[in-house]
Amino acid sequence: MIKNKLLTGCLLALASAHAFSASQPGFYMSAKAGAGLLKTTDNSLQGSGMTAGALSYNIEKENLKNITDTVFSPGIAVGYQFTGDTYQPVRVELAYQHYGKQDDNMSFSPSVSGYWHNQKNNRFPLPSESSLYMKTKADTLMVNIYYDIPVNNDISAYLMAGAGAAFIRNDVSWDTNVAGQALSAGASKNVTNLAWSAGAGISWNINENISLDTGYTYTDAGSAENRIVARNGINTATGYTNTDVKLHLLYAGIRYHF
Repeated sequence: MIKNKLLTGCLLALASAHAFSASQPGFYMSAKAGAGLLKTTDNSLQGSGMTAGALSYNIEKENLKNITDTVFSPGIAVGYQFTGDTYQPVRVELAYQHYGKQDDNMSFSPSVSGYWHNQKNNRFPLPSESSLYMKTKADTLMVNIYYDIPVNNDISAYLMAGAGAAFIRNDVSWDTNVAGQALSAGASKNVTNLAWSAGAGISWNINENISLDTGYTYTDAGSAENRIVARNGINTATGYTNTDVKLHLLYAGIRYHF
C-alpha cells in the first residue's frame, strides 16, 4: 500500500514537472516560418506636369487596386518567460520577421485637367494614359508580449500583441502619356514605420527545453510614399504615389528554453 502511494506520488510529481517544465522562468530562442500575405492597400497616384513650356496640367488622384502576394516568411526571436504562482506565464521577446516582396503593374487612364500659363481658372480635359509598376519589400523588428493560457499538461493557447519597427522599401516605375507627350521615370524609397501586431496560437511542450508553436499574426506596417520626376527636354511630369502595407502570417515554430 505504501509502495503504491509512493509510486503514485512519483508519477504525479513527474507529470507536474513535465506540465510546467517549459513554463519555468528563463530565456529562450525561437525560430518560425510560414506562409505570409504581403498586402498593399490604398495604392494611389496623383501629380502634375508641363508640356512645351506653356501647357500645364494636374493629374487627379487615381485610386489603384490592392495588391496581395503570398510569400515565404522566416523569422527568429529571443525572449524571456515569466511564470506566476498560478501558472499564467507571460513571455516577452524581440523578434525579427522577413516578409519578402510583392510586385505588380497597373495600367489606368487618370483624369487630367490642363490650362495655359496664367490661365488656371480656364481648365480643359486632356487625354492621358499611365502605367505604374510597384514593388514593395517588408521586414519587421518587434517587441512582442505573449499571454499563455494552459489547456492541459502539454498544450497552451496564447494571445499576443506587439509594437516595433517596419522596414519598407518601395520601388516604382511610371510611364505616362499626357496630350501625346510620353515620359518615363522611376524612384525608390526606404521607410521605417512604427508598426503594431496582434495574434493568437497554440503551444505544445515537448519536454523541459523544447516547445512547438503554431499561430497567426497580423501586422500593420504603415505606409510608404514616393515622388517620381520625369523629364524629356522641356516636358516634365511629377507623380506622387502612396501605399499602405498590411502583413498576415500563418506560421509554425520551435522554441528552445535555456
